[in-house]
Amino acid sequence: MGDLQITAILLCSALLHSASAQTSGGCNISSTFQTPEQKICEGGKGVFLPALGTEHTWNKGLQICLYLVALLYSFAGVALLADAFMASIEVITSKEVVKEKGDKQLVRVLVWNPTVANLTLMALGSSAPEIILSLIEIIFNDFFIGELGPSTIVGSAAFNLLVITAVCIVAIPASDIRVIERLTVFKVTSFNSLFAYVWLLIILMGVSKDMVEVWEGVLTLLFFPIMIIVAYLADIGYFDSGRPTGVVHSHPVDRNEDFTAAEAFLQMRQLAKERGCAIKDLPPQVIASAITSSEVGQLHFSRAQHKNNAIRRLTGRQEIIPNTVYTTNAIESALQDKSTTPELPSFSVGFRHVHTSVVENAGSVRLIVDKAPGLKGHKCLVAYTTKEGEAKAGEDFVAQSGTLSFQEDETEQTIDIRILDDDIEEDDETFTVAITDLQCSNPKAYVSETNAVATVVIIDDDHPGVLSCHKQQIQQLESNPIAEVIVVRHGGSKGSITVDYATKSGTAVEKRDYEPVSGTLTFADRELEKSIRIPIIDDERFEKSETFTLELSNPVGSPKGLGKHTWCEVTIINDDMVKDLVDAVTKKLNINFHRLQLARHNYFENIKSAIVWDSDISGTGKFIHVLMLPWNVLVATIPPTLFMGGWAAFVFALGYIGIVTAVIGDLAGLFGCVIGLSDGVTAITFVALGTSLPDTFASKTAALSDRTADNAIGNITGSNAVNVYLGLGLPWMIASIYWHIKGATCEWQTEYPEALADYPGGGFYVPAGSLGFTVTVFTGCALCCFLLLLVRRKVLGGELGGARRWLSAAVLVMLWLVFVGLASLKLEGIL
Repeated sequence: MGDLQITAILLCSALLHSASAQTSGGCNISSTFQTPEQKICEGGKGVFLPALGTEHTWNKGLQICLYLVALLYSFAGVALLADAFMASIEVITSKEVVKEKGDKQLVRVLVWNPTVANLTLMALGSSAPEIILSLIEIIFNDFFIGELGPSTIVGSAAFNLLVITAVCIVAIPASDIRVIERLTVFKVTSFNSLFAYVWLLIILMGVSKDMVEVWEGVLTLLFFPIMIIVAYLADIGYFDSGRPTGVVHSHPVDRNEDFTAAEAFLQMRQLAKERGCAIKDLPPQVIASAITSSEVGQLHFSRAQHKNNAIRRLTGRQEIIPNTVYTTNAIESALQDKSTTPELPSFSVGFRHVHTSVVENAGSVRLIVDKAPGLKGHKCLVAYTTKEGEAKAGEDFVAQSGTLSFQEDETEQTIDIRILDDDIEEDDETFTVAITDLQCSNPKAYVSETNAVATVVIIDDDHPGVLSCHKQQIQQLESNPIAEVIVVRHGGSKGSITVDYATKSGTAVEKRDYEPVSGTLTFADRELEKSIRIPIIDDERFEKSETFTLELSNPVGSPKGLGKHTWCEVTIINDDMVKDLVDAVTKKLNINFHRLQLARHNYFENIKSAIVWDSDISGTGKFIHVLMLPWNVLVATIPPTLFMGGWAAFVFALGYIGIVTAVIGDLAGLFGCVIGLSDGVTAITFVALGTSLPDTFASKTAALSDRTADNAIGNITGSNAVNVYLGLGLPWMIASIYWHIKGATCEWQTEYPEALADYPGGGFYVPAGSLGFTVTVFTGCALCCFLLLLVRRKVLGGELGGARRWLSAAVLVMLWLVFVGLASLKLEGIL
């Protein structure tokens, strides 16, 4: 919706300008872009620049320096605006809904299909400057074709496909490989990225030579939704077996941190097994690196997050994606230095239980705070405070705050909070207690991130309530002989209530992986919690995690039956040592997943982010932050991304990008004119490189952090196709309709006298000449690139990394240099 609004505004403005520029019976040409009679650097006029009108009289060297610096600074500005633009797109496309699968598991399902999101909003965000530049040039050039827009699109496509792919290939070590996993989607986008440019040759040099007719412009734009539909069908598996597979992009709800760490730890055990050593032979620092790499590797970062990360790196701000690339060299080094590497004890302070239930008439609830063994012999002080939830201070509990004091030999302290009883019939209510501000004689001490907050549930004592499994999923180490499933009573605690229970095999088989249990649980009056103990069989074999369930049934004494969780899935994890690992690893590596959230809640956060630099950035980063302050302040005026579901930020950012892109167009024209280059040469070199630089770093980051090559190079082909379908299809459709209505005006006849014989009625005239030659050269280079990727996939098993990666990259860079050289010679009239 945002780009259509911008288009409408620009179109109306241009129509008014065009109407006012025409004179009755005259053939004077008036254009806000440079004209052949008066170049922009010699007194001509662009959209906004030259600002003073006298710049052409300045020293030529001064003009070159000023225009180059301004152009680079504008590239940085449009990159920051693209950062906000991509953040809004991430908020829009990351919306999820919770659905229930057939096995009763709750999953989060993306509202936007990832492939559709990548080819629509993500592609628009990635290519917005090129697309808008082409649109602005057409409209403000009185609907005559210009060199800057088309050349920028073709030049960006060449840089993206050849140079960025080369960078991604060499970014992966020779010992590693990245492969395109969603190959069918890649085939669809690759075909479109080639067909789009072949289509340009067809309409410019075949069907209607040098003329874009209305149906050609409309069809070019229609190829965009057609590509999206075909790519979507490919993504859901429609072309894989001849019928849809119904793939849904989803992930489980509430997958907790312990599960992720344990799963990553299993990968470490497998890695240790491959290395012929025990996991205990590896120091915790190496384990921490591997687990973090696994954690980040399990997250599927979107194109928006990768591009935001790249822009933040370029502009001196804290990156949102942790740099945790893990290599096997760390293991080799750790094994060699094992004898000199000390063990890492735990230095955490935290609640023993983060979830506690209490009956309303119990009078008080006691919470226990533990000091880890690593802090033995040290005095520690830690503050705590209560915070309201559904339970209100003064009505349901007594608010409390204070400080706990641990002496050298003390390992635990207690917090007693008074609970207030009433005769009101009400649902379960909660409040929390948080510990903060740890002061300890050991500087390594820290508050456990996973045990810093305890939740207290107050159970009403006026109803019998219902019974439910406390958690729907739990994890159990195979080396731990007993798995405990907690059954809780909520919604009331009055009277006696019973429930039957029984285990049921899944991938874990009874008598082989666990001992089956069944029976009846009886809750006495005001009893809130009971546990079911299930013996686990340790077969001492390395195997994948296995699951079984414990199911509740036949409740007696509860009019409302059972609660939400009528069963609990138990995952048996084959491991012998993971206790206290989560806290140590989380603290050591400081993975702050809140940094991955691109959403801003209010203008205060926008302004704070714009003005205040991050605490851990370098001196260079601070300098860049100050340098970018004007742009940061402008970005802060964009509505927070959570307003209107991200659409408000989307529209505002797109409008700002349009304005800055118009300035870039003027600066590129001025710079090229002063140094004696045509608009076309300036576009395929300086402008294409400037608009594509953030994408280069984004793709490199994606290559390093993702386990596949899809985000690194898979999106390049889609963006290149979108550049033609939208960046040329939209403005060319508008221009062809405009000239179809206007006919061969005096301005048109004066501009294209050589076309009058073939097209006496006028039309949108696009001389194939240099543009057709440039597109032809690019198409040939693109075919060579795809052939190289195909050979690498067949021979090496993947597109990125592997043997002879530098040779592959050199071939691609050489192809780009050939493209730039031949295109420049043609644009300058030498060929």
